[in-house]
This record gives sequence, C-alpha cells and structure tokens, in this order.
Amino acid sequence: MKIFKSFLWMFFEHGLVLLSNLVTNIFLARLLLPEKYGVLSFCLSFSLLFLPLFQMGLNSIVTKEVVETDKQRFVVTNAIAIRLLGSILATLLAICILFFKSYERETETIIIVLLIGQIFLSFSVVEFWFQATFKTKVYSSIRSAVIFSFSIVKIGLAYYGIELVYIMAIFALESGTFSILTYMFFRKYTHGKETIAIDINYCFSLLKKSKWLIFSAFASMVYLKIDQIMIGSMLGNKEVAQYAVASKISEVWYFLPTIFVNAIFPKIIDIKKTSESKYRKTIDLTNSLLFYSALVIAGIVCLFSYDIINLLFGESYIQSTTVLQIHIWACVFIFMRALASKILIVEEIYHISLLSHGVGAIVNVCLNFYLIPLLGIEGAAYTTVFSYFVASVLVFLFNNKTRWIFVSMIGSLFNFLILRKT
Repeated sequence: MKIFKSFLWMFFEHGLVLLSNLVTNIFLARLLLPEKYGVLSFCLSFSLLFLPLFQMGLNSIVTKEVVETDKQRFVVTNAIAIRLLGSILATLLAICILFFKSYERETETIIIVLLIGQIFLSFSVVEFWFQATFKTKVYSSIRSAVIFSFSIVKIGLAYYGIELVYIMAIFALESGTFSILTYMFFRKYTHGKETIAIDINYCFSLLKKSKWLIFSAFASMVYLKIDQIMIGSMLGNKEVAQYAVASKISEVWYFLPTIFVNAIFPKIIDIKKTSESKYRKTIDLTNSLLFYSALVIAGIVCLFSYDIINLLFGESYIQSTTVLQIHIWACVFIFMRALASKILIVEEIYHISLLSHGVGAIVNVCLNFYLIPLLGIEGAAYTTVFSYFVASVLVFLFNNKTRWIFVSMIGSLFNFLILRKT
C-alpha cells in the first residue's frame, strides 16, 4: 500500500507538472513564434548540459543511503553540501565556455540566468528522502503548486510581450522557490531527530560512489540535448523550434516510467536482500510492463501526430509532424532504461552507466554530424532513436554483469506470458 500510494502521489504530481509545462510550452510556442521559441529551446538545452554537475550523481544513491541508514538528515545534509560545490563549479565552467564561444548577447544572458536558478536545485535533493520514506504526498503537493503558479506567470508575461530574458528569469525563480520550500518541509519533518554535521569523509564516500554516475549523467545529457544545440548551430533557431515542439510531445511521456520505477525502487532494494530469484522475476515483469506501455503510447502518438501538432501548436509547427512520428519511438527504450538505471545502482556497477551513456553520446554526436546536413531535423530524430537503443539496450549485451539485463529487455515480449504461468 505504501508503494501504491507513493506511486499515485508521484503520478498525480508528475502528471500535473507535465501538463502545466506542456500547456506553458504550447502558449509560449504560439505567442513567441518559431524564431524566439527556438532561442528559448536552445538556451534551455545548453543550460541542461551542466545539470550533472548540479546533481553530482547523487539522486538514486541518496535514496539507497536513506533506506539503509537511520541517519537520514545527516545523509541529506552532506548531499546538499556536495551539490552546492558542484553547482558553483558548473556555473563557472559554463561562463568560461560562453566567454570563448560567441553567442548573441541575449542568448548568453538567458543561459547565465538559467544557470543561477539551477544552483537552488542543490536543495531539491530532499526529494529522494521523501521518496525513500514514502512521504511523497507533501513533496508532490509543493511541486504541483509551484509549477502551476509559475506556469501562469510565464504565459502572462509572454502574452503581454515581455522580453524573453525576463520570461527565462521566471524559470530560475521557479527553481529557487520550489527548492527552498521543499527543504523547509524536510527540516520540519526531521527537526530534533538528529544533529546536522558536514562530514568530509562521508562526502568523499558519497562522491566515490557517485563519480561514475556524474560522468554518466554528462554523457546522458549530451545525447539527450546535444541534438537541439547542433540543430541551432547548423540550421538555425526556427529549425530548433520545430524539433523542440516534437520532442516536447515525445518526452512528455517519460514521466511514467520514472515515477513507476521510483515508487518501487525501495522495494526492489529489499527484495534483492531476501531472494535473488524473486528479484530477477520482478525485473522481468517490470520490463514487460514498461515495454508494452511504451509500445501502445508510441503507436497512438505516431498515428495521430499531425492532428496533435496542428491542434496544440498550430500551422506554424506542422513541420514537426514527421519529427514526432520518428522521435516518439525512442519512448520504448527510455521506458526500459528507467529500470536499468536503478538496477545498476542496486548491483553497484555504476561504471556501466557511464559506459552506456558514453557510447550513446558518441553515437548521437557522430550521426548528427552526418544526418543533420543530409536529412535536416528528421535526421536528428532518427539519430535520437538509434542512440537511445544503443545506450539503453544494446550496450548491456557486451558485459558479463549486465547481459542478463539485456536478455530481460529483449525477452520483454515473452516475459509477461511466462510470468503469468508461474
């Protein structure tokens, strides 16, 4: 029941957040038109390249640490300290890159504003304490309220023709407000239960566990967001807008595997401790559920792609239809990757995460250099789907410790039938 309630609250929260973000993006795309919306999408993609340093690979590790220890506040406090250090490094690195790489003044200003806003995400590490302790109701309520409120503000500013830099400042303010509120509630729930202390040795211990995940997250962010940056550099902002519209609709479904896997992750850790066979069977069944869910979603969106684009974004973005018909099939691999990422944490083979995302990033960049000039934004969509397959499925075949994950993924079509009989 704890898992089910946790899933429901995360489903409600992610659903409302994604709906708010989708509606916001629809209004922004319609009001700003492709040129300015392309600038917005480019800046968001560029700033997200540095997100791994803001997160420092601690997401699932914090959940695991909280589940396995009584010093929960101690774990979260030290994780925040590490993230703050990473945030400062990320901001400085980004500013250095902007100094040597010439962009328009407006673009540079927007990126810096977004990076400053991401510093506050250091405190959002408390999300994983809420997940591990099944107190997702509070966290979900706060996040939903903040996202919904700021979505209205963004749409209002765009409607009245406010400059893009001020609209993007609202994105930064939104991150800060949400992070501070969640941290305040975390302090309320843990107040007086244990002392707070920054332990250098423990911080190094967390960093040792997360080092592979930091590099992995960098590689992941490259093959998730580099396409829009490369499109902007090769084709222009209007093409970025067309591609971004299709990817927004495609990526809106990614919350489903995330919340489902996050909800069952603490339970998977417990099952692993008690029974290896039950653990493997749980993985097989979960892979099948994720595979079939993604297949249905991708098929429906592909079939009605023209109507979806035309209804939501209008004639100005009809070019996005073909991109969406291709891009949506990445959904199948993303759904199963959500579980695979958690398995790597449970098995403590973090370096495989780096390997998989690294290979995906290399494939993505190389194919984009070839296919974008040849096929335009459709080429970037084909590249995305193939690189997701390589990074999320194929790479697990070539390591003895992960081959069983690959087998489970490929067997997803049959696992459900087998498990029903057993």
